[in-house]
Amino acid sequence: MKDEEKKIIFTDELKKLREERLISLREYTSVKAAYERYYNQAEELTTAVQEVKEITTEPPPLKPKVLQKPKKKRSPQEIRDRNITSVLILGVVLLLIGGIVLATSSWEAMTAIGKTGLIASVCGLFFGISWLSRNKLKIEKTSFAFLTLGSLFLPIVILSAGYFELFGLWLSIFGPGKHLLGFITAVICLPLYSFHAKRKNSRLFVWFTYLTLSIGIAFLLASFYPPIDFFYLGIVCYNALLLVSYFRFKKSEKFTLFLKELPVFSQVNLVLSTLLMLLFFESEVFYSFNVLLTAVIYLAMIFTAKRKEYHFIFTLLFVYGVYQLIEHSFLQSVDVVLYALVGFVFIGLQTKLKDQNGYLQKAFQFTSAAVSFCAFLFISYKGIALRFEEPSWLLFFGYLIICANYIFLAYETKFRLFSFLAPTFFIIAGMQMMSLVYDTITANMFSAHTFAIGTLLFTIGYFYNKWKFTLAVKYSSLFVSIGVMLLAVGAALLANEWYTASSLFVLFGIVMYYTNTSMPIEWLKGLTAWLNPISWMLAGITLYPEFISLFKNYETTFGLPFHFGIVGVSLLVIAAVWKAGKRFDFERSTFWTAKAVYALGLVLLFTEMINPLYVRTGLLLGGIAAAYLIIKRTNKNEIWMIISLLTLASYLSAISGLRMSGDLIDSVQWLGGAVLLLIISETLGKRNSAMKNAYFYTSHLYLPIALFLTMITGVDRPLAVLIALSVYGYSVWKCTKEWERKLFLYAGFTILPLFVWSAILFLNLDYEFEKYSFFTASFIIFIMWYLMNDDWKERIKWYFIPFSILGTVLFSFDYYEYPNTAFGVEIIFIAITLYVMHKSDWHIFTLVPLLMIIPILNLLSLENLENDALYVIIYIVFAFVVKAIGDVLFGYLYERNGTKLRDIKIDWYAFTALLIIFAALDFITYYSPLWLKELPALALSLLLFLQIRKVKDELPLKIIKTIATVSLLYPYYVLLGNVPVNEYIEAEAYLLPWIILTIALSKRTWSNKKKTMDILQWIVLVIVAALLVQDALRSNTIYDALITGGLSLLSVLGGLHYKIKSYFFIGSGVLLLNVMLQTRPFWGNMPWWAYLLIAGFTLIAAASFYEWQKQQKDDDGNTFIQKKKEQWKAKWKQWE
Repeated sequence: MKDEEKKIIFTDELKKLREERLISLREYTSVKAAYERYYNQAEELTTAVQEVKEITTEPPPLKPKVLQKPKKKRSPQEIRDRNITSVLILGVVLLLIGGIVLATSSWEAMTAIGKTGLIASVCGLFFGISWLSRNKLKIEKTSFAFLTLGSLFLPIVILSAGYFELFGLWLSIFGPGKHLLGFITAVICLPLYSFHAKRKNSRLFVWFTYLTLSIGIAFLLASFYPPIDFFYLGIVCYNALLLVSYFRFKKSEKFTLFLKELPVFSQVNLVLSTLLMLLFFESEVFYSFNVLLTAVIYLAMIFTAKRKEYHFIFTLLFVYGVYQLIEHSFLQSVDVVLYALVGFVFIGLQTKLKDQNGYLQKAFQFTSAAVSFCAFLFISYKGIALRFEEPSWLLFFGYLIICANYIFLAYETKFRLFSFLAPTFFIIAGMQMMSLVYDTITANMFSAHTFAIGTLLFTIGYFYNKWKFTLAVKYSSLFVSIGVMLLAVGAALLANEWYTASSLFVLFGIVMYYTNTSMPIEWLKGLTAWLNPISWMLAGITLYPEFISLFKNYETTFGLPFHFGIVGVSLLVIAAVWKAGKRFDFERSTFWTAKAVYALGLVLLFTEMINPLYVRTGLLLGGIAAAYLIIKRTNKNEIWMIISLLTLASYLSAISGLRMSGDLIDSVQWLGGAVLLLIISETLGKRNSAMKNAYFYTSHLYLPIALFLTMITGVDRPLAVLIALSVYGYSVWKCTKEWERKLFLYAGFTILPLFVWSAILFLNLDYEFEKYSFFTASFIIFIMWYLMNDDWKERIKWYFIPFSILGTVLFSFDYYEYPNTAFGVEIIFIAITLYVMHKSDWHIFTLVPLLMIIPILNLLSLENLENDALYVIIYIVFAFVVKAIGDVLFGYLYERNGTKLRDIKIDWYAFTALLIIFAALDFITYYSPLWLKELPALALSLLLFLQIRKVKDELPLKIIKTIATVSLLYPYYVLLGNVPVNEYIEAEAYLLPWIILTIALSKRTWSNKKKTMDILQWIVLVIVAALLVQDALRSNTIYDALITGGLSLLSVLGGLHYKIKSYFFIGSGVLLLNVMLQTRPFWGNMPWWAYLLIAGFTLIAAASFYEWQKQQKDDDGNTFIQKKKEQWKAKWKQWE
């Protein structure tokens, strides 16, 4: 028989079983799908075998590919079960909330039996839904979830009965038999949990069984009211029985389900028992032995249970037990030393207890380190807080023991942190010795002792460290000793012991020298070569307070800058000594340290008040020499810039020290520095281009500052501005680089208005002329642009256009005694700017000067124009004039003739005309006549419609048409706002034109964008409907209800007739909402918890019905609802 015939026969027989109702639909579907998979796999296997037989040569084996695990995909049945489960859970939650509200609202009126019965009903509800889900709906997961909830609620029911004393006062939660009540509850629940564990093969119920058993044993022991020690003895015995049971029955298949979870549970139970034992005890000494014994048990479990993580618990219990034993016994007298020795216990364990991968060795090594550090903290606390007044040799030896522990750990583990902790504890021990050796400790003594301890550590821990067991802490001893030495120096500085601090700095420099001689690491060798001169530099600087006390006028005459300079010169001498001794690494670092401290002294000149003529100027001249030496050493031409700045500073220091005065001197003394630098650049800089450029650029950087300093002393100094203009003009003439020419040209243009303004003030002209300074300067620049060749025009326009625009802005917002003159000047100003922009093909930027027309119109002031209507007419006429100019200059609103920005043409004149009309609205008030209010609105619509002929592309043309059409609403709304409208149709009069507008646009302008216009219609209809409903609710009259209902009914009929979804649905929604709002008094008084109950029952019923009708499918697998849905979907697709 062929495979196809077998398949047909199997399908027919399976279908007969389904028709006779011998198997369910789920079983029919599952078996059919399984057979299809089996058939397809068999067919693929047969095809593969045939292909293998046809191959004559065996191909080389392919490398297997590692496939990623596919993401689990839910089947339709699983998705359906999940959805039904969600609906059932939501329904139950709603029922519970409604029931809780109902119960709590009348809780006090209920009897004890009623309260317990209510809680039991919740439990019964969970069990009932579990039975329904399993036997009727066939959803196992939902059944199991509600079975779990019911099982958890069962002990709550029993305990609630005890709480409400239904079993009598003795057997209640607060009675003497409360422990027996708990035991009885466990006895009742235990069989149920074990039954469900075996029936469902559930690990969850296995754990419920074990937990219930443990709680029951605890309540049983507690019911005899034993002492606390005997209680924990019983718990330990129970844990032992669990372990014995595991080893006794672990091979029995009958208890396999329970025994698989027993090892994990027994460990959890042991940990819980240990925690409870730690919380409750009576005798501290006996308690400490118990804790230590428990720690030993955990240590044994590391090997028996193969649980390495138990070493953490062992560590905590062992340390805690040692603490309890020492603190509560005769060992307390030597507690400090004993605590320090605890770390060696773990070192011993790591040498004796070994495993294959060395995990325990590493664990105990790091545990020893952690315990030793905690011991340090604890004994330090005891030494400071409890024995502060009693210096203790025990603390000293304790710190040394901890130091030895870390030395051994550093040797064993090679862990860097341990190598640093060992010298740290050596230093701590040395500091502890201070209180044992000295009776009184002064600041000098503290600094010297600390530095000596650091030096000792440096000597024995680093310099002479050759022993293999201590080599691991060699370099860490170096770093820690350096830190301690610096700490000693810092303490001396804080105590203002300047001689001591200076001496320690000198000694530190010597230590750095010896470190350099013995250091094999190159980067550390280089670092010590730098630390040597830095420490000696700080030694010299530290002596400054002592020099102040020795020399009377040292601070006021010479000050800190001079002291820094002396230190720098001294270091230069030392650098020469190093060079003579051929220690070039020290010579280099000392040289640059000297330069740095001298430079810092120069910086301090800004903050210190010293003799300006001799000391300050001398230091600055010395700085020039120092900078020149750096150039000779490094050949860095950038240093010339620093030399030029020092030259300028020397000049300024000298003139401030000379203190000359006078009008001419005030005009030129600050600018003299710039001129001096320019002269040096043109004379001395001829042989060195770097020097020439440095002095030249420094001159120009300083020039605006000098001009500012000159002008703040008096603005009527045109000579000063003329000097600056001359410098810029000379620089434009001499420079050959394009960017330099533009920079100095634009700088000269920038100070040109300042020159005009200063000249006006100098000549004592009328105040009104000052306001035209910017315009005069701009006009001069325009004349230069007009007379120059094309190259200079190109340079000048880049400055003139933004300069003129800025001038227009500043000019338009000022107050003028003759406003009409200012209006004319401003118009000329804008015309000149637009002329240059059009000549330069900057059409796209003409918007900026055009926008200034609006504030300029505010300057217009005519005696006969007192009526606002005339101003409105003038603004509108001016707008159409601007529009006409734009029509002459531009054929289209937007045009692009190339790829460059200058090839873009935008008619900003049309846009400016619209803004002018908007500006005319400022003259319209509430009391203006209707024709005057309508005039700007009609003019705005007319301007927009006139733009239609200036658009050639389709999409922009439609946008302009849309904007123009929408603008017609503006005069319409102006008319509505000024004529009386019936209050019942006022909202409709304002809102319904938008619907007409969307219909018109969708049919005429945007007929090819049907989907977009449909969305727009939805939005407009929703907004209009919401506003109309809000208006009806606010007025709350029968007329508004009738109007709203009539409009919504008209929308429904229109949607049905023309098959438009938006009108049908929104009309239907508004109609239903209108009915609900009018009937609100009838259904609005129902209590809210009733809705929860209704919703809960509805959801549960809907889920049950849905599952039932799913099981009543026809032969094609379709339900009644699915068939109707397909029919409705086919008709719905015919609608718009």
